[in-house]
Parts: sequence; structure tokens; C-alpha cells
Amino acid sequence: MRENYTGKFKAKVVVDVIRENETLAELSSKYQVHRTMLDKWKKEAIDGLPALFSSAKKKNQNDTQNLINELYRKIGQLEVENDWLKKRLMQSIPDRRGLIDKQHPSILNRRNLRV
Repeated sequence: MRENYTGKFKAKVVVDVIRENETLAELSSKYQVHRTMLDKWKKEAIDGLPALFSSAKKKNQNDTQNLINELYRKIGQLEVENDWLKKRLMQSIPDRRGLIDKQHPSILNRRNLRV
């Protein structure tokens, strides 16, 4: 069975591993964790320390939040457009043709010919 460890437990173990007051074999026996896991957690902790003290992490979080906000805005816009189209679908064909702005730059001319 695969064991899942909490971040708090991992942090406690890694601190002991880094202190090197006990050997890996002793720590492995003490915490009931395989020695390879101890090595892996130690490497992850040491690799992650520079990011802990940098502002790049905060910038990345801000960029992610801005992206999420932009996507929600687009979803809202698409929902409004979809609702508008559903209401207009019930109209007659000549009425629907009248809704098209044939001079709009993003509408292709060949699409206008089909309507």
C-alpha cells in the first residue's frame, strides 16, 4: 500500500535529515520512511529554498491570478453572447439577416453571401 505523507511531516523529517545528527538509516527507522524517500525529500527541499526567498513566486502568482480573471471575463462575455444568440434564433430568417453587420472587419465576405 502506498503511504501519503503530509507536508508538515515531510518538513519535520527533512529538517532532521539536513541537520545530520543521525544517519539516514537511523532516520529511516525512526520515521518509518525508506532512505530513498529521505534523499528525494532533501533534494526537493534544497532545490526549493531559493524560490522561497525570491519575488518571482509572487509575480508568478499574480500572473496566474490575472490569467484566471481574464478567462472568467471571457467566459462571461461568451455566456452573454450565447444568450443573445438563443433569443435571436427564434426570429425569422429575414430578421436574423438584418442583425448582421456586413461591414464588420472580422466577418468574412463569403459568410455574408451564405446568409
